[in-house]
Amino acid sequence: MVGLAAPLTNHLITSYPQALILPSMTIELVIYGFISGWMREKYSTNIFLSVAIALIAGRVFFILSVLIIGYFDGSFINYILTAMSPGIVAGLCQLVLLPLAVLYLLKGKSY
Repeated sequence: MVGLAAPLTNHLITSYPQALILPSMTIELVIYGFISGWMREKYSTNIFLSVAIALIAGRVFFILSVLIIGYFDGSFINYILTAMSPGIVAGLCQLVLLPLAVLYLLKGKSY
């Protein structure tokens, strides 16, 4: 639910993400939350693996939605390289920090 609301809320407050990319980013964030939760609940997957799979799936859906919407100028390959490059560092940080934050918050609780 947060992934659904966060991009629109941020857009209304800061105008970012831009309106044209808002649907793709919303889909990406919803997929992150859904896949990571689904992997943990349905398959009892390790939290780090759940986040890694969710990050990959979210990016795949982002790319597919950009292709469907057609939000890119010029070469699609150049767009993908430009759009994905900054996300590599962010994805690595998420891969490490999100599971650690969850483990810290759930410390001492039976889950």
